Amino acid sequence: MLRPSFGATRYGENGSTWLAEKHDVPQYSADIDDAGHQVQGWRLGPQAPGRRSDMAAASLSATVGKRTLRALFLADLGPIPAHVVWAWRERGYEIAEIWTKGGGRGAWKRERQLGWFAPHWSLAAAIDRWGIRHRSIDNLKAGSDAALAMASMNVDVIISVHFMRILPRTLLEQLSVPVFNLHPSLLPAYRGSAPLVGMLLDEMQDRFGGVTLHGIVPAIDAGPIFAARPVAFPLDHDTRSWELDLARAAASLAVENIPDVLAGRIKGVAQAEEKAGYRRVKADELTLNSQLTAARVAWLCASLGRMRPLTFAVGNRAYPVTRMSHRLGPPSGQDPRVTWLTIETDLADARVRLRRKPIWEGRRRRIETWFQRVLARP
Repeated sequence: MLRPSFGATRYGENGSTWLAEKHDVPQYSADIDDAGHQVQGWRLGPQAPGRRSDMAAASLSATVGKRTLRALFLADLGPIPAHVVWAWRERGYEIAEIWTKGGGRGAWKRERQLGWFAPHWSLAAAIDRWGIRHRSIDNLKAGSDAALAMASMNVDVIISVHFMRILPRTLLEQLSVPVFNLHPSLLPAYRGSAPLVGMLLDEMQDRFGGVTLHGIVPAIDAGPIFAARPVAFPLDHDTRSWELDLARAAASLAVENIPDVLAGRIKGVAQAEEKAGYRRVKADELTLNSQLTAARVAWLCASLGRMRPLTFAVGNRAYPVTRMSHRLGPPSGQDPRVTWLTIETDLADARVRLRRKPIWEGRRRRIETWFQRVLARP
């Protein structure tokens, strides 16, 4: 697997976890600089003369050593947040509350049903098993009930995992504890809300696939990096299996590295901004067309098609498709032929048959994913 080069960021051999530089104690200050060295009042960089950070650092290190860590989790439904929460509690650490941005009744119902058979992949099962208080959050704007509650909460750390709401600068400035995020890419590449989709579209999953533990700052996914772990993309292109591997890596970073950061044994490293990238996924990138090669269409259907619905454009209509079932030969010059189940069409280098998405396909894939999680090891 190729390894990215991110300046100060270094990854271990054979997919091992990369750790930022280790130091005896972290450093603190009350302001936020523009270079991204500080996490909501937590500076990780050279100490300015005269700052009263040594006392704060010693206080937190002593707190970590005397009692069990207590966290507030910001999360969403899905296997990665669920597995991190389970690992945190099974390691003996406490969770004050779990906040989510919502989710429909159907999504929570499926999550609870999954928890009956595969609890370690279900956030709902973790909430029920450990009796954790859950809140659904509308917004975190300054002065909102959620923002006031977060600023006053008695916790040692705030951990975000797939939480799709931005923590505003005003809120970060009010917090007195570190705030971390577990991001599913090797930062600074693929910042933003859809890194996995972006990597698959760019076919860069072998280079940037992984999880990064970083501090949260006002700029999106731009905080200092504490540790990162590459995660190989499966040879069978099964993105749902990849998602479970990413969940295991995220859980390991949470329980093994966050306590070390809080205890002052790991110091963050600023991201190399010249290497940074924010990938916006456009709707038309999920629509296949005759200008693509057969290999490209087969790749997108086999990988990305498990995560996002793909369509194929014929005239002014886009037909949902699931896979390329046959390569029929070289381009024929004939118009596309659409039937109830298939689309025969020319691509840039071949004539192919695509399988249209039947009405039962969504339910079939949900059941397939459900069984995969039931059978997967925790």
